[in-house]
Amino acid sequence: YSDKLRALGFKKGSAAPTVFYCELLGVRCVVHGDDFTFTGKRRDLFEIKRKLEESYELKMRAMLGDDVEDDKKITLLNRTLIWAHGSLTYEADPTHVREIRSYFKLDHTSKGLHLPIVKETKEEVAEGESELQPRLATEFRGLAARANYLSLDRPDIQFATKEICREMAKPTERGMLKMKRLARYLLHFPRIILEFNPNMEDDGIIDVYSDSDWAGCLRTRRSTSGGVMVLGNGVAKTWSNTQTTI
Repeated sequence: YSDKLRALGFKKGSAAPTVFYCELLGVRCVVHGDDFTFTGKRRDLFEIKRKLEESYELKMRAMLGDDVEDDKKITLLNRTLIWAHGSLTYEADPTHVREIRSYFKLDHTSKGLHLPIVKETKEEVAEGESELQPRLATEFRGLAARANYLSLDRPDIQFATKEICREMAKPTERGMLKMKRLARYLLHFPRIILEFNPNMEDDGIIDVYSDSDWAGCLRTRRSTSGGVMVLGNGVAKTWSNTQTTI
């Protein structure tokens, strides 16, 4: 498909080989597996579709836009995208939130929390840790993996999930308590909707904000690096990673 897109005037991204840009038409393309997502003017998109159909059998899921005949909502990989008045909203798959809450038997009568995690104190670190039984350890790993997948679309839980996943090698009772706290947070905040406005690319400037907690882990003295990448007024990427060096 790269050769086909290049023949249509697209240039391949230098950092990511699955992104393409046609400067002549102002059309962008992102490829994920066998899924192609294009942005551009309607007439240009239909022309590109026609030319791609010369080589491939295509199924167009939707065309989001402001025109009356355009689609306003689509679900991709259980993520919900909604187009409204020139803005695009993006919401994570709600299944993971339901499954995590269900494991701890949390419902509308349960107490939710405003913070997904609180840092350990020196006293808690000194107490030591008790490892989970094999069955519970397996269940903990499944919950941690589900939360980690959810965190791709939920910047608000990235730090909490990263800390939980650090215990996947040897799950502990304290790790399960962290997981339960995250579940209570998701009970209080089951949905986070990201909004991307039409003026995101007016200036073409990417702002990146980053920081570190300076040896925030009391057990290993390792730091956490966090950051947000913003294009216009839309969040394009966020991260929370444990640094590899002390």
